[in-house]
Formats: sequence, C-alpha cells, structure tokens
Amino acid sequence: MSNLHIYILCFSAAVLVCTQLFSSSNSSGSHDEVQIKTSELRMVDLCESMSLLFQKGLFSDLTVVADGEFKVHKGILSARSEVFHQMLESQRDLEKIVIDGISKTAMVQMLFFIYTGHTEELSVEVAVELFKAADKYKLHLLKSMCSDILMGNLNLDNLLEFLSLAVKHSDENLQNASVDFIVDNILAIREHNMWLKFVETHPHVVDNVLMVLASKK
Repeated sequence: MSNLHIYILCFSAAVLVCTQLFSSSNSSGSHDEVQIKTSELRMVDLCESMSLLFQKGLFSDLTVVADGEFKVHKGILSARSEVFHQMLESQRDLEKIVIDGISKTAMVQMLFFIYTGHTEELSVEVAVELFKAADKYKLHLLKSMCSDILMGNLNLDNLLEFLSLAVKHSDENLQNASVDFIVDNILAIREHNMWLKFVETHPHVVDNVLMVLASKK
C-alpha cells in the first residue's frame, strides 16, 4: 500500500463518517461545519499514522505468522481484540503468534483494520476469510462489515455456504438475509445439489424457512 493509497482510504472513510455526522446534526451553522472539518482531519491524521506504524513495524514487540510474518504491537492488538488481550495477558513474554487457516492477503487486511478501523475494498473470497477470523478474534465491527459484503453478494451458488457460515458464527443478519433469499428462490433452491444435505444438517434453519413461507401466504 503506497502512502497515497493510505491517504485516500483514510480520507474517504473520514469524509463518510463526518458527512453522516453533519447530516444528523440539527443545526446548520458554520461552527458545526468547522467542527466536522476538524474531526475529519484528525481522523485522517490518526489513520495515516496508525497505518504507517503497522506498515513499518516501528518499535514492534510481537511477530504474527500467517502465510508470512508481520511485525506488530502487543498494546494495539490487546486494545482492539479481547481474544488477543487474554492471550497476551496470560503469556507476557510471548514473542510470536502463529495463525493458521488465513491467507496473507486476508491477514494484511485484518491487521490493517486493527490498526486503523478500515480495510481496502474486499473481494468476496477475502471477506469470507475475514468473517471467520473476525468472529474468532472478536473484531465485531470487522465481522459486521464482512457480513454486509456477503449479504450483498448472495446467489444460488454461494447461498448455502454463506448460510452455514451465518449459523456457525451466530450472525443473525446474514442468516435472515439467506433465509429470505431461499424463500424468494425456493424452486431453484430445491434443485441445488447440496440442499438435501443442508436440510439434514440444519433442520432448525429449514423450520425457519417454512415459517417465513407460511407467513407470506
């Protein structure tokens, strides 16, 4: 990620947040505009600084190994993730954490989120990886962001996979969106080669589908 790329990402995120703040404000005076502009600049500055801290590994005190090595900071991981906090609290001399089952691309995005609260634009495949990792490490906002991506990309090919993920990782929003998709496409879903197996392994979800179908009659 170049410095320009980092700036654009941080600035875009800050503009979005500040636009929402401005829209929700009851007053429209210039003082509010100045406050929002100041908040925007502070967010960009903080995001840039934290991103560079991650990228350069300045004064790092921990190595994360996940399809590559990443120099990180115990304090930041501990502050952002309850799971990392408990891990580091119980092993204060820990110098290396090995994380399996995640690609280098997804790991970069997860750490970038931990440091800045943002990610680059994610592919569906990376969003699936991050959804699982975010649930494991209790990164609730990242999990929600990935869930939104999965909901926005539901189709007949990935529906049962995403619904299984929703059930396994207790994501009610993704589960409800998947059930609604099934209800709207029930005839096509019944022809899916994995549908019968899904019915056998997730009977409670099928009950939910039947309830939604019944409510629409």
